[in-house]
Amino acid sequence: MKFNRLIFLLAALFLCSCSNKRKSDNNYLDKENLQMIEEINSIAKDTFNKGEDFVNNLDVVNETKPVYKTDRRDDLIKNLEDPANKDPKAKWVYDNFKNLTDTEAYLTGNDPDTIEFVYNMNHNIKDFPYKEGESIKLNRPTPYYIQWDN
Repeated sequence: MKFNRLIFLLAALFLCSCSNKRKSDNNYLDKENLQMIEEINSIAKDTFNKGEDFVNNLDVVNETKPVYKTDRRDDLIKNLEDPANKDPKAKWVYDNFKNLTDTEAYLTGNDPDTIEFVYNMNHNIKDFPYKEGESIKLNRPTPYYIQWDN
């Protein structure tokens, strides 16, 4: 029992001596940490100020209006009038609008990018340039493909 008390007293003395040895080192570390934080803060402020200046100097005005989709055939054909004046494929879609399925009419009337697709489908045009393989060779198990719409 006396042996256990002796070990306990020695352990207590040893553990009590494990406190911070030099307070001056801690002050130095605190000053160093504070200086790093101030430098990071300064860099962040400079970065955000430059970004704010950049955004303020941009002369961008969003003049686009939302495009409303419709399923009314009268509105769909009106949406094709402008593209039909510029593109022969759109002109064909406009001229043959009454013969198009509801799906084709909805596609072309709401999204001019689909005009070429509907035209090609109705003219059985299916032969497009094709390259087999990856778009970008990355030498990995999963190939990387990039899609360009026609």
